[in-house]
Amino acid sequence: MNMYLDLDRMRVVCNWDEPREVVLNKDTFTIGKKRTASLRISRTGTLNKQDVLRADDDPKVNAVRSFINTMKKQKLLPMKQPEERVCAICGSTERVFPHLHPSKKGVVWLCGRHRYSLEHL
Repeated sequence: MNMYLDLDRMRVVCNWDEPREVVLNKDTFTIGKKRTASLRISRTGTLNKQDVLRADDDPKVNAVRSFINTMKKQKLLPMKQPEERVCAICGSTERVFPHLHPSKKGVVWLCGRHRYSLEHL
């Protein structure tokens, strides 16, 4: 699962693959369906109450909460003044967003072009 904070829309966006069974000519195949969900977040780091109530039983909400707590521990939330951040791969400063690194359990800043390149870090 890929998770990042979209600073333009103030939403935590989650992308993941779900296995799906497909039947074609009486043969059954499993494909990976790409899914996306987003939850609104305030500048102080609290989730929107309606989003939480709608998806509270989903385990991804707990993953989003841990991502927000990680950002709070690293003093990235609450956001006061936007700081100039650089992409960890190319060094770009345009449209750089914080992403959750799944193996390091930390925050990595990536640009839109390298959004899905966490395995290269």
